[in-house]
Amino acid sequence: MKGPLACMLAAAWQLRQQPATWKGTLTVACVVDEEYRFRGILALMEELNKPDFAVVGEPTSLRVVRGCKGCLRFAVRAHGRAAHSAHPQRGRNAIVAMARAILELNSFFDERLSKIRHPDFGCSTGSIGLIEGGSGINIVPENCSIQVDIRLLPGQDANETYQEIQTALRARLGSVKDVEWNFDPPSVVDAGYEISADSELVRQACVVVCMKESEVAFYSCDASKIAAKSVPCIILGPGNIAAAHTADESIAVDEMSSGAEVYVRLAQVLMPPDSQPR
Repeated sequence: MKGPLACMLAAAWQLRQQPATWKGTLTVACVVDEEYRFRGILALMEELNKPDFAVVGEPTSLRVVRGCKGCLRFAVRAHGRAAHSAHPQRGRNAIVAMARAILELNSFFDERLSKIRHPDFGCSTGSIGLIEGGSGINIVPENCSIQVDIRLLPGQDANETYQEIQTALRARLGSVKDVEWNFDPPSVVDAGYEISADSELVRQACVVVCMKESEVAFYSCDASKIAAKSVPCIILGPGNIAAAHTADESIAVDEMSSGAEVYVRLAQVLMPPDSQPR
């Protein structure tokens, strides 16, 4: 995202040098906390006068993306009973219990989430990304926890999905005796979003980048919080999302130059000099 941000700053500088080519108010927003609590974009949307359009700079290979999935994250905790590893039968191993829970969750993802579908976004998905448990190699572990990541489709109710997972997992783990199961309140709830392919913003952006049809994305980003305020929003930027979160994350210099040019042209198309101020 540093690449698209640099392109936006370069585009703003170019537009400032060409005041006769556009008219209106252009805001470049540099916000923090995009992958955790979204505090930056949420604060901005509270303080900023409602804009006519918004463009979020994610690496889309300069293709117009008009929607993305949302995200639901929470922890599941198993509480058993500690014992010396020389007498494991005296304890209740929370890691072993959690291993059963992980298998049941994966089955739920395949059996249920795969059935929640959207014509553009495919199906809802689930993943277990972190596990933690135990206090020593010679101690039967009393506690174990996992972190669950659910990708939500536009229109999919996060709370309903969360409650359904709880109900299903508790029912499937009824035979696991002497283990207490707890579900933390979600740490992240981020709705998916999409705007119409026929909206002015999408149509104009597609013309600028010479695309016949816009796309949607499998990931989540700040665009959903902007769209939640009824602001037409697209995702557009240089770079390939496949390189994100990798050891050699990078964007080619020539694509950076193209990205800045795309942002300049899009601003000029959306804010022509003969328009009323926006």
